[in-house]
Amino acid sequence: MISILFLTLISTTEVEKSPSTAGSTSVTVNQRFFSDRKLGNVNGFSSWGALSFDAQFGLYEFPFRVEPYVGVGYMQNSSILCGLDATDACARTASGEIEASEDHLKYKLFTLSLGVRQRAWDPSFFVVVPYAQVGLTYRYGRVTKITQAEGQQKVNLGGDLGGEFGGGLIFSFFYDREIRAEMETNWGLRDFALMTSVRYLPAGWFRHGLGLLKNTGGWDFGMGLILDW
Repeated sequence: MISILFLTLISTTEVEKSPSTAGSTSVTVNQRFFSDRKLGNVNGFSSWGALSFDAQFGLYEFPFRVEPYVGVGYMQNSSILCGLDATDACARTASGEIEASEDHLKYKLFTLSLGVRQRAWDPSFFVVVPYAQVGLTYRYGRVTKITQAEGQQKVNLGGDLGGEFGGGLIFSFFYDREIRAEMETNWGLRDFALMTSVRYLPAGWFRHGLGLLKNTGGWDFGMGLILDW
């Protein structure tokens, strides 16, 4: 909320107004952390490797650099399930190690998103641009539970409605005005930049199927590239 208010304040005081973009495309790779411990046990910095690949397509930039977007995402991973204690948390041995179950999960998640992004200023004003975004997400998942002892597996399909709240920085590669003017004139490319991202991803608002999973929410961070034209 504070970041959105900050961007709104900057938007109303920008000293240089720039033309709107016709659209944008961003592609990012993100390290995913889940609120559900069954999904890879990736809940903190002690475990890594749950990577998601996301693409977002800006539709049009309205006044104050407000840009609606649609997005798609994909990730797959596997996890070893843990034994649960009376509080539904992972049971631990006397030495503090997590007790692993003989079962494990394999999962694939496909994400659709719809939201709005706002940038603080145009890259022609300054090449490092803060941004914030908010949106709705729907994840369709295929979750397979494999029981090692019996050699059996059970496939669960389902979906999960949630949201995304986040932001980051955009570092424009067009740091020189002549380069910017040449790329826009010859290629119709207004900006090409490195993009960083941090997102909070609440979910479980409307979940169906998915077997053992309570929700697909959590948070992530990553980076990628963005094109404006």
